[in-house]
Amino acid sequence: MICISCGKETREPLCDACYSKKNDLFDIPKNISVNMCKVCGHLTDAGATYVISDTLDGVIQKEIKTKNKIRKVHTESKKVGNKIDVEVVVQGRFAERNVGKKETKKIFVSITDKMCQDCVKLRGNYYEAVVQVRGEEREKILKIIMGSMKNKIASVDTLKEGYDVKIIDKKIASSVSQGLQKKYEVKKSFKLAGKKKGKELYRNYYAIR
Repeated sequence: MICISCGKETREPLCDACYSKKNDLFDIPKNISVNMCKVCGHLTDAGATYVISDTLDGVIQKEIKTKNKIRKVHTESKKVGNKIDVEVVVQGRFAERNVGKKETKKIFVSITDKMCQDCVKLRGNYYEAVVQVRGEEREKILKIIMGSMKNKIASVDTLKEGYDVKIIDKKIASSVSQGLQKKYEVKKSFKLAGKKKGKELYRNYYAIR
């Protein structure tokens, strides 16, 4: 069989070299916009609602779309005005045909300074859940919570009977409490925290001992 592109002998309609030239190893948007929180340094989506990554490389790797087998991703960045010129170099093999390729694409990344939602909540002393740490092992439980929730803790109140840990995200509080339930007693309750647009808002409470 002859390659329909270059005329070389091949077992396929296209030889390996022509197949590699005519097919992209990966896709990535030419322009990417993200926000950088000046407080914590996280890179977030355009609405600053969720964290994409702590690094520019992390953002770029999440934007890469492919069905092929990627072996290595390398980036070179250069600031141009208010944008970052990034050269993305990807090495891998095509999934439909065992042909290797090294492909380079140039993209632009725009970064805007905007505080992320977590830091906005922390600055405003906002919290959605309270983990009430009690019992003889309260110091150990508190250490686990502090290590698990990282930047999700609004404050920790020290009481005679233990600690009240205020969490800005009820989903995180629920997840950590469920994990602790394997070893400790966990009791869940709710309290009315207020109203927003006529809708009652409840705060989650988790008593752990």
